Amino acid sequence: MTSKNTREIVRYLEGEELENAYPCWVGHGEDVEPCKRPSVLRVYGINLCPEHGEEAKDGALEEMHHDAGGFFERFENPHVRALSNPLVRAGLGRWGLTVPEGLEYSERRAEELLLAAFPFRADKVDPETAGEIADHDPRNEHPVDSWLTDRHNMHAIMREAYERDMTWLVEHLEQERESIAAQCAYALALERGHHPEVLERARERNREDAQKVAEHFAQ
Repeated sequence: MTSKNTREIVRYLEGEELENAYPCWVGHGEDVEPCKRPSVLRVYGINLCPEHGEEAKDGALEEMHHDAGGFFERFENPHVRALSNPLVRAGLGRWGLTVPEGLEYSERRAEELLLAAFPFRADKVDPETAGEIADHDPRNEHPVDSWLTDRHNMHAIMREAYERDMTWLVEHLEQERESIAAQCAYALALERGHHPEVLERARERNREDAQKVAEHFAQ
């Protein structure tokens, strides 16, 4: 079993490889419109155009940085024997300085990259997401946070599959990743108030559903 080098998880195409690259892979599933634009980078070995590629790269780096942070935090756990060597402790605390160029991560870009990669489609929005945003119950997790969590977890699974050279599984998971990322983008757009007509229709459906439930229990 061959493990992939971390640098290969995100790789920009160059030279002849760039000229002869397959089109963007996005849209092989049923939930996202086919892209077919020229690809410029690969994430988990999947060819992607600039817009879709930067969003996928952002998600991959977010997951890797989170995973790395969790690894090094284990050494500061009070239930783990303390490290006596101050040089080792100093190195663990500055692990971020060792991140290779091009693999840095900034949380500030995630939302804009999602919105750019997956323009709003009213006909593709998950009805439950629209309904929850329209009449959000503070006792429930916000749909944007829920989709972001799913996005993060999907990247963790894809990285594991890619490192194990399970190309068929990576391609299958990529379809699910695109669907999750698209729903996350749609939820962000609705939360920002970009499409009030969609939320109004969702509120109307919520009222109709509530009335049906009330009538059912009144019988």
